[in-house]
Amino acid sequence: MLSLAGSDIFMYGIIGPSEFGYISAMDVIDMLNAVDNREVNFHINSAGGSVDQGIAIYNAIKRRRGKTRMYVDSVAASIASVVAMAGDEVIMSKGSKMMIHKPWTMTQGNADDLRKMADLLDKYSEGLFDIYQEKTGLPRPKLEEMLAKETWMTDREALEFGFADSIEGQATETPNVPKNMFAEIPQDVTQTEVRSTRRLDQMKIAMKLQEIMRPKSV
Repeated sequence: MLSLAGSDIFMYGIIGPSEFGYISAMDVIDMLNAVDNREVNFHINSAGGSVDQGIAIYNAIKRRRGKTRMYVDSVAASIASVVAMAGDEVIMSKGSKMMIHKPWTMTQGNADDLRKMADLLDKYSEGLFDIYQEKTGLPRPKLEEMLAKETWMTDREALEFGFADSIEGQATETPNVPKNMFAEIPQDVTQTEVRSTRRLDQMKIAMKLQEIMRPKSV
């Protein structure tokens, strides 16, 4: 769900191609254009999704002339945490979560294909290191450690490590991610089966999530 209420934009859901019912970069850009250069409160409740789409959203927000406050209303995981870094101010809600990790994918092919994909994933990781380091000022070895082990942060930990600037209010709902999407999901983060308004079966949905999270070759 992507919605606008006054000067508040709500990005609640998976980031990916709009034709499959996800939140695309173009959807967000259209909404940012609608608010022009006014101050904006950008609310996030997302388990992430497509790296390419998320980076495009990050850059669109960074280019804005008006001030953008990023609110983590419940969870900002994976590429959604990168989107959060785009704001002039990042505000965690009490009880919310943020998660960072290395980009991942599912692929097939021979040894050469797999090495090529590993190299591509490393290139994507470099971009994430730069974004997180610009915001937090953390040394590269610390960020490498945090991304390598899939680090879930509470509101206070996000503030302590510099991913957030303050903590306010209360989470809009219990942090929730698609079932089995990540490896180190904390016990206080609920997991739910992904459901489709287009009545696709669960196998097709899982395959589509894998596709949108797969970095594209250039």
